Amino acid sequence: MDQIRKKDGYPVQLTIEVESGEDEVKLTREVFQAKGKVYQKGELFYLTYTEKSGEGTVHNILKLAQNRLTVIRHGAVKMNHLFQLGHSTQSHFSTPLGPLAMETYTTALTFSCSPSFQTMLKEGRELKEGRASDSAPYATLRWAYRLTLAGQPAGYIRFQITLLKPGG
Repeated sequence: MDQIRKKDGYPVQLTIEVESGEDEVKLTREVFQAKGKVYQKGELFYLTYTEKSGEGTVHNILKLAQNRLTVIRHGAVKMNHLFQLGHSTQSHFSTPLGPLAMETYTTALTFSCSPSFQTMLKEGRELKEGRASDSAPYATLRWAYRLTLAGQPAGYIRFQITLLKPGG
């Protein structure tokens, strides 16, 4: 059972906070919940989840390595973008209205996780009862960037994804 869970991922509850605006000071904040799965392959950490919006369903895969985050989105919007701390990176963002050239300059990228959660991922075992509080986060992923779409400045965006015990 543990090996199946390791291969398929461990279920987590996600709190996703997105702040966006014209600059880093005046930001509008959105918060939503999602169910996701996490797993680790070698030194790479993966998080998958699905979000629903007015445009439709979007499936997300986040692949994290040291100072690098790749966000792959498919569904109502499509994107495969690398965020690299302290660097500008380019890709395309596709919507039903068509593709847009996308460039980001990543200003922040951090990932922190509890020691018990890190052990669970590396050893492929479930967390034992009492090893983590129901309300304590397993892990937190944060990144922020300046966004340019189709060659025009499009603002500043800051994400925080908190991984919690399912149903927590």
